[in-house]
Order: sequence, then structure tokens, then C-alpha cells
Amino acid sequence: MNAPATPQAASTKALECPSCGGAFDLYAAGYSTKHVCQYCGSEIDLSGDETRLIAQHVEAAKALHIPLGTKGVIDDTEWVCVGNIEKNDGWDQWEEFLLFNPYHGYRWLVLQASGWSVGTPILAQPAHPNQSAFRYAGNRMKRIYDPAESKIERAIGEFYWQVKKGDKVKSTSYVGGGRVLSCEMTGDEFNWTLEEFIPSADVSKAFGVEDTGQFPKTGYYPQPHQPNPYGDGFKTSALVAGIAFVAAILVSILLSFEGEERSQAFTANPATSARSFDVGTLTVTGRARPFTITARGDPGDNNWMYLEYTLTNTATDEEIIASQPIEYYYGRDWKEDDRRGTVKISAVPPGTYRLTAEVLLPEDELPGAASRQSSPSPLAISGQGRPVTVVVRSNGTFNSHLVLLLIALFGPVVWIGLRAANFESKRQSGYDGADDDD
Repeated sequence: MNAPATPQAASTKALECPSCGGAFDLYAAGYSTKHVCQYCGSEIDLSGDETRLIAQHVEAAKALHIPLGTKGVIDDTEWVCVGNIEKNDGWDQWEEFLLFNPYHGYRWLVLQASGWSVGTPILAQPAHPNQSAFRYAGNRMKRIYDPAESKIERAIGEFYWQVKKGDKVKSTSYVGGGRVLSCEMTGDEFNWTLEEFIPSADVSKAFGVEDTGQFPKTGYYPQPHQPNPYGDGFKTSALVAGIAFVAAILVSILLSFEGEERSQAFTANPATSARSFDVGTLTVTGRARPFTITARGDPGDNNWMYLEYTLTNTATDEEIIASQPIEYYYGRDWKEDDRRGTVKISAVPPGTYRLTAEVLLPEDELPGAASRQSSPSPLAISGQGRPVTVVVRSNGTFNSHLVLLLIALFGPVVWIGLRAANFESKRQSGYDGADDDD
């Protein structure tokens, strides 16, 4: 992709091939210096006053995906296809269509296996092509293809420099900021082109040709500047999910301040039958609310006790039953400490409720157990009491609900993120030195 001179004016001129007599239009008359006949492949020198046959190919020109002379609109500018080059570097083969507009100059439309690019020749030298990275237009440009030699397999149409089949050129490419900078090197001459991705459907619509498709339908990996189709979706879904989850946490915190709270301390004595007590009465108004019951107690070393709760609607005598173990066990190198715990009852309907708690003790600590046991428990003999404190709140949140919400919100985010990461992995697998850190 050689850099052209900036055009000032141009006209279309009708000519005939001196070899086969085929008629063709010269779209950049006054600027093109070479034309390759699309009918017979003859090379025609346009630099003089009269057309002059330079060489004649035996192979006839092949059918092109965008025929010469086809007009198309890209970025609100009408372009005409004036030339075509096919290249091969030993690994890949691609086509470059030369576009011309008398007011905007030349552009390249590059067709590769993975899709299309629009290339703008640039006169300024952004860097030396032996650099591994540099900055251009505010973006870090990283070299993705090592310098490699490519060969021109076909050249048809008119061009602004002398070109023929068999010419060889060394090229390299850099990517950054969603664009590619490619450089062709011939001796000490460097010709840079800034390439931008264009969807294959846009090329098809602009020039009225068949849609060739793009990755992942074609090619083995995405183009370096092809937008990640999951990138924006990942960012948007992550942002929405994050905001929704934070809002849910804030709502949960606000709800935790609503409602009433009652507490009661009690000592369960194994020497007596007094093991039940009232915690208090709470009223639920407006909407149904969750009840949170928190208990802490001391069952003694390597022992347990059991709390059984009854939440009774004072108007209807309807009951809600819940239970909770209080345990404390330990050994030489382990410990199981469940002396504090919480029970949650979801969606208690409006009404007035009374909470009672009953403490259940091990059988050998109940009254009369000592006389029935050959070796009664020392705790039963001592009659040591078991302190218990119960706190009930007519509010609270369920952590399990937040976990389910977290999964529901971020499950799709993770899925989209994995797709985006897989897309980038495939993209970079096509780079030279793909195993290097990016």
C-alpha cells in the first residue's frame, strides 16, 4: 500500500487496451501512472501522452469481488474501485482494492479471510518499523506481526505507482486504539496505512456485492481491530448488575431498621421443670415481615441444649414453630462452638404475635435422671443452671436471598465475560509471538 500524492483534480478518460482492444475508463486521469487491463492482464504505461504497452500477461484477469469501476459510499463519501492487488506471504492470501475519489484521494479496501478493513495512506512517518511499540494519536501501538515478505500474485486496474505481478515487499503491522497501522518497506522507503475495521455487511451494501462474511463465520481468528462483540455487553451488564446489587443491599439495610425488637434472658435449671419462658409480644402492620430470632447460651463444656420456639398469633391462635440447637464441644485439636445462632422466619403476615421459648436439656440432666442412671451426669447432680438470652426482631433480611440475587445478576455477566475473553484469546492467537504477555 504505497502512499499517493494528494490529488487536486481528476477526470475520467476512456481508453483502449493496445493489446486486446478492450475499452476501459481511467478514473484518476492525470494521477494514475499504471493500468493493468482487466481483460487480458496487460500492463499499460500511463505516464506519457499516449498509452504504451509495458508487458502482456498470458493469464486473463480474474473475476473480482468488487468489479473495477464499481462505485460505493463509505463514510458519506462516494468511491470508485480503480484497482485490485492480490498478495501472498506464504501463510495468508488477501486482496487489496484501490478506491479513488477526486476530492479525497485514495483509500484501500482490504479483504482478508476474517473480514474487511478500510485503509487510509498516511504521509507522516509515525515511527520506525523496527520498533516493538510506539504511541500514535494518543494510543499505544504494539507490533503484532513481525516483518515478513509478501508477493504480488495479481495486479489489475490503475495505480498511482509502478506495480506488476511478482513484485515483493516486506511489511509489518501494529495495533492499538481499535485500529491497525501497517507499514510496507521497500529499501529505505516506508509506506504507512491506517486501517479501520468495516463490517462485511457494510461493504456489501455500499458496493452492491455479495456479503463475504467475517469472523467467526469466516477465518480462524478475529482481525486485530475487529470490535469484540461481547465487550460492550460485558461492561454494560456488569455495571447494571453492580448497581442493582448495591441497591438491594441498601434496601435490606433500610428494612433492617423497621419493625420491633424484644429480648429476654432466662436460666434453665436441670433440677427443676421450669424451662419455658415468654420472650415478648410484637405487632406486624402494613405488609408481611420476616422475623429474626437470635439466641446465645451456655450449655456447658462438651454439652448441648435445644431451643424450641412457638410464634402465636394472639387473634387466631395460629402457630409457627421453629427450633435451634445450642452446642459447645471441643477436643485437643478441634472445637465446635455453636453457642450463638439465628433462626429466620420469612413473611409473617400482619397481626400481633407472642413468642415463647422452651429449653430442652440432655436426658441425664432432667429431674429424676440421677436416680435412673448408674453414673449420673455431674451437671445433673450439681443442678447448674443454663443461661439463655433470646432476641426477636420483626425485621431482617435473608442472606440466602442476597446470594440468589447475586447469582441471578452476575451469572449472565460471567457468561458474557467468558465469551469476551475467549474472543480476545482467539484474536491474539493469530499474532506473531502470541505466547508473549500482552
